[in-house]
Amino acid sequence: MLELTDPEQKIQADDVRRTAEFWSAALGLSVSEAGDGAAALFDERHTVRMTVYPEQVGRQTLSKDTPIELRAYDTQDVVAAVERLTALGAGPLVGDSYPAHPGHASLTDPAGNVVSIRSALPAKPQ
Repeated sequence: MLELTDPEQKIQADDVRRTAEFWSAALGLSVSEAGDGAAALFDERHTVRMTVYPEQVGRQTLSKDTPIELRAYDTQDVVAAVERLTALGAGPLVGDSYPAHPGHASLTDPAGNVVSIRSALPAKPQ
């Protein structure tokens, strides 16, 4: 299971709907309109966990290089998360991560935001 480490992640996307649908499927969150063309993704307790803003709204630009941090249970969950997010439309692995560093992977979401997945448990020595 994946979970966001940030209590309320804020990201920007050129296609808010597509990006919100990606994150909804990836994290099991529900989506609703948030005003100004943004989308709010919330959990079963109706707590907003992520807001996707359109890139052209007159607000401070959010950096796509600041990773969306996800936590997985262990290294096997990291591998499963990479496969699942890739199947949902995530971009290729970036940087120095999985498989060279078990327990950590970096990808990009459909909007180009960097996604970092880390294992909550340390990787077992090989």
